[in-house]
Amino acid sequence: MCLITLCLITGMGQAHNLDNATGTSQDAVQVGTKLYLHAGDGGGTTSAGGSGGGGSCNAVLLWTATLPDTVTAVDMRPDGAVVVAGTADGNVTLFNSSGTTLWAVPSGGPVSAVGIADDGNSIVAGTGDRLMMLDAAGRIVWTVDARSRVLGAGISPDGDRCAAGTVAGDLLVTDNRGGILQEIPFGSAVNTVAAGSDGALIAAGTENGTIRLLDAEGDVLWTHDAGSPVLSVSMTGDGIVIGAGTGDGAVVMLDGEGQGDPVWTAASAANTVHLDADGSALGAGTGGGYAYLMDGTGIKTWQYGRMKTLDGENRAVTGIALSSSADYLVIGSDNRNVYYFAFTSRLPPTVMKETEPVNPSSAEAAPAVTRTSPASVGAVAEALTPQEAPGFCVAACLGAVAIAAASRRKGR
Repeated sequence: MCLITLCLITGMGQAHNLDNATGTSQDAVQVGTKLYLHAGDGGGTTSAGGSGGGGSCNAVLLWTATLPDTVTAVDMRPDGAVVVAGTADGNVTLFNSSGTTLWAVPSGGPVSAVGIADDGNSIVAGTGDRLMMLDAAGRIVWTVDARSRVLGAGISPDGDRCAAGTVAGDLLVTDNRGGILQEIPFGSAVNTVAAGSDGALIAAGTENGTIRLLDAEGDVLWTHDAGSPVLSVSMTGDGIVIGAGTGDGAVVMLDGEGQGDPVWTAASAANTVHLDADGSALGAGTGGGYAYLMDGTGIKTWQYGRMKTLDGENRAVTGIALSSSADYLVIGSDNRNVYYFAFTSRLPPTVMKETEPVNPSSAEAAPAVTRTSPASVGAVAEALTPQEAPGFCVAACLGAVAIAAASRRKGR
């Protein structure tokens, strides 16, 4: 009986040791679901509804990040997990949804535009007179000489096609390896571009006020006269809805045939617009320092502003981006700030940068303290290596011997 007891206890005498858990490399990223709330209003005020009437929604400012120079462009992965920002000092910076900087890469010239593919593995930036692609770890994959200052840049949702517009009036379309597929003269500076799924459609807005939609061969499907320099375009992946912002403050909504009109006009230039995945919501930012969220008909449902410097000077909104379901919104301003908002109580996914595992070099080394996000708990659990716990086994054996001795005394 004592022997059986000893065997059972010894068999259970196993322990999981975190010191031997396997880890990932420094460049790896992991998706978790952790929400970080940061206090402060970021220099603006948020409100629901607006002069347009209709529905309303509320938002929470999750975080504000201040960069060394003017924020010139922002984009967001469709699930809201990461935000990419470009600045006038030439840096391309990637944040996770908690506001932590994952990396910052100098591009060699002022960044005019950024875009990120749906999977987050390809990031495009217009910088100086070049179009540049980076991967999720911040490594520069390729650069293309545009031979003129790049004003607008975009990437298709699948990352297969990139587009750039230049001050010389050219539209460049590349593949995902940096090979130039088309170079199309427009006759006017191409201020802004957007690429649809598979690169089948490219939308472009020009300084002379036209919005054009082109097919994969570079043929113009239609042209819409916006009546003012087009500063920003955005479209759904299928090209069914196209949004644009103009220098005279108009926010234009067009269908896949190029039909439509301004749905709302701001008091200052509509510097930036961004549609959600199905075109049911559109974010817009103005030169007057306000950001708006509106539905597909142009009815404002939310606004934020005015953007200011620490000295109280008014600043413009220079970039805006929505997640695919308009649950999360990011704003960039020339007050050097990036703002991240949530319109839902659901936790945004968070890309976490893994650290190298720490293995003590000797038995006397202090044990490492490991902190994990909720999503990484499963990975760590799988990596746990069963280790024998001799101390526990010895104690169990001694206990069993004591029980046997006590039984013999009782039998007597």
